[in-house]
Amino acid sequence: MEEQRPLEPLLLRIENMKKAPLTGGVVVRNFVSRRIQPLQQRVNFGFEYLGANDPSRISSTKLPTKEVFRRVTRVLVKLEHR
Repeated sequence: MEEQRPLEPLLLRIENMKKAPLTGGVVVRNFVSRRIQPLQQRVNFGFEYLGANDPSRISSTKLPTKEVFRRVTRVLVKLEHR
């Protein structure tokens, strides 16, 4: 049981994430808002995102929410029409 103590915060976080709906739109929004290309080579794993200074970002400029929504919609509409 002692070995699990360091994992408790991670397990709690995973449990909370399971409760939130994960959709394709959520995943696309995540990549778009973080300014990371899904298939690019990264310095770290996607779940280890380091924030605004993450070296995997293609741009450090923050996108306005409306622009993120516009781009996500564009990607999802293209996928839907395949």
